[in-house]
Amino acid sequence: MTAYNMQLESAKKLWQPFHTHGKKRRNLAMAQDELGLPKHMLTTETPTRWGSRQMMIQRVLEQERAISQVLKADRKSRHLVLSWQDMDVLEAVNKVCRCFFFYYVLFLT
Repeated sequence: MTAYNMQLESAKKLWQPFHTHGKKRRNLAMAQDELGLPKHMLTTETPTRWGSRQMMIQRVLEQERAISQVLKADRKSRHLVLSWQDMDVLEAVNKVCRCFFFYYVLFLT
């Protein structure tokens, strides 16, 4: 499995606890307020929606500090916290995906 695929799977796994547990959603909202981040929920990619992968990665990068704060507080989900290497790969992937998405919107719409 490549680093790209591993990071995409990690980003997808981040979405699940916040989607299924109301307490984590509430804690995420409180962490966003505390850190001054926009109140955005995490999204996951949809295979039939073009650009959803880039939107998912962008949202993880935007909310990384709040996500880490919430996940580190819970013993059962600490393993989901992204390392700096994970963040570097996601940032690189986001830059590439953003270019493709920009050209898609520019030329095909």
